[in-house]
Amino acid sequence: MAEASLEQVVSVVLELRDANGGDLNKVTRPAVVQKLGLQGLTLKIEDYGNARNYVKGLPPKNAPVVNKSLDSPLIELFIKGSKSFPPMRRWDPTLRIKIEDAAPGANWIVQEQMLTRLMTVLCHVEVQQKLDTCLAVGKTVREFVKLGPDGQIKLINDLWEQCTVKKAYDTNQAAMTDNVNPVNEKGAQLPSSIHPVRSGARITTFKLGRGGMPFRELGVGFRAEGSGSEERIKWHIDRVVGDGMRPQVTLEKLMLDNGYNVSGTCVSTGTLAPRINVTQKDLWNESGICVARSFLGATAFPYRWTKDRVIVWALNVAGLVGFDTEQYQLDNKVGNGPWRPGEKCFGRIEADRILGYVVIKKLGNDGGGWSFATPLDAKWGPTAGKASKAQQTYIEEELEAWRDASVDVGTGYDFAQLV
Repeated sequence: MAEASLEQVVSVVLELRDANGGDLNKVTRPAVVQKLGLQGLTLKIEDYGNARNYVKGLPPKNAPVVNKSLDSPLIELFIKGSKSFPPMRRWDPTLRIKIEDAAPGANWIVQEQMLTRLMTVLCHVEVQQKLDTCLAVGKTVREFVKLGPDGQIKLINDLWEQCTVKKAYDTNQAAMTDNVNPVNEKGAQLPSSIHPVRSGARITTFKLGRGGMPFRELGVGFRAEGSGSEERIKWHIDRVVGDGMRPQVTLEKLMLDNGYNVSGTCVSTGTLAPRINVTQKDLWNESGICVARSFLGATAFPYRWTKDRVIVWALNVAGLVGFDTEQYQLDNKVGNGPWRPGEKCFGRIEADRILGYVVIKKLGNDGGGWSFATPLDAKWGPTAGKASKAQQTYIEEELEAWRDASVDVGTGYDFAQLV
């Protein structure tokens, strides 16, 4: 049996909702599976939730219908403001048949791949607040379909250039910004060694750990990469310990798993470079290997709202040439201002520079800042990397400080909040 497309699942969910008096809560997974089975189709696990979320956002059954067509602006194909769909799936599923009609004989799989690339970049354009003025506004759905592969890729690439700017790896780690600042809520950049103040069940305040500038002096940084189930965590560990770290835009499977399609575009091929978001003036994280100066900083990622198991890595970046994201933010104080824990970016970190890894629990946070917990039995997992004695002592000290800690990091420790 073939897998049902997301559009087909949406259609079944709509049919079952309407058959139950418009009550989406009565649409169960077994009912969807059974309905699709009658059509010789199977259900992908993630598409059940995606289809329900899409239908949840639709007007009630008897509400006036906005009849989108092939001659609607291309931008209307994009579902705005939705975290329910992965970025590359944020197009209106009801237009699939019309798109197929616009290109008779065309391979829908090819069209779908182009649409997933388009939705991925439009999602980024939206985050950069450029959606109303971007290049997709002046084209219709029909015009996009008729462009053909070369023209479609050109438009997608032009959209990437409209919302991100290339930078260069041009600063040695030893020359990157570090500091000996005290740990204050709000204000100047935070130091590289930050420890919790244990004063209750939940930690909300922090203090200076090791003095000096350990990021610059020891070349140790921290990064979160890899999350999910136990099986998924193992896959990430095997991948990174075996081959080190690369910009995620070059890892097609990983990007697709995370809901992004950048394959064959200007951000994933050719000369790779870190890319700065044009509105936020910060790094587009997938374009390079982002490293925090502190263990605390690394726990902010992959997202503030993540609720999952996440791998935090200790990295030897001593002597590497990279992009000093933190210094760029200090020089371009706009929006929320510099990220206080301090971020650096590198183009490649080989496996022998991986000093260790530990799995923490991200607790989710939608109100600013972030939350996490480090298990009581946390210890650095073995890797192929070899730390110097000073580096090993430092990463052991940092992990010991956070052991068995349940932490809420307030907004004041996150960005400088200039506006």
